[in-house]
Amino acid sequence: MEIEDVPAGTVVVRQGDHAHAFFTLLEGAAIVERDGQPIACLGPGAEFGELALLTYTRRTATVTTTTAARIAIVPVEEFRRLVDTDRSFSRRAFAAAASRR
Repeated sequence: MEIEDVPAGTVVVRQGDHAHAFFTLLEGAAIVERDGQPIACLGPGAEFGELALLTYTRRTATVTTTTAARIAIVPVEEFRRLVDTDRSFSRRAFAAAASRR
């Protein structure tokens, strides 16, 4: 996992892109948009990016920071290892994905 500080206005994931990581917003805020329409606001502790990783599909939404933010980034290989080996993480990831469908 790596921690990255990003400025406001940073596109963290873009709808239609291939998935490469899972994210946790540690500090700051972000907006989630699908087809250019806002669908959610994220704050500290929000996790995102699991849906495309679990379903082997492209990103279903764009997430853009609305303030300066600190983000934890888990590469796809580490994410899949966690899903396979950590029951608590796996349940949380699948529950989040199911709620976003």
